[in-house]
Amino acid sequence: MLTRLQIDPERAAFLVSFFETYLRLTPREEAELTRMIGGLEKEEAEKVIQWTTSYHEKGRMEGRAEGMVEGLIKAEREAIAQFLSTRFEMNPTEFEPRTAALQSPEELDHLLRRLYKAASLEEIRKILAEQPG
Repeated sequence: MLTRLQIDPERAAFLVSFFETYLRLTPREEAELTRMIGGLEKEEAEKVIQWTTSYHEKGRMEGRAEGMVEGLIKAEREAIAQFLSTRFEMNPTEFEPRTAALQSPEELDHLLRRLYKAASLEEIRKILAEQPG
């Protein structure tokens, strides 16, 4: 087992990540692994649990980061919609396909800044026409 190899934590984390990515366990295999961990000596079982816990924590952190980016994208799109609807009384169907094509907060923020600088509805439509979608 990995704990008996006495490898450094970084390599152990790499191996756990590799197995989790490429050698997914079925529910039956997971139950068997849990049973096997229960049969290990306490110190060895704690190492195995520590590896899986740190790997899962890393996954949670990555998930949170992705969620934050999705939240920023949603907020930027809402800011664009509110600005165009309020200032120029535009119908969302006129601009949503263009904003939906932009997939990063930075792209949307750049668009919003350009829209803020526009002085007329004609200029707004020109800026939107330049966007993919």
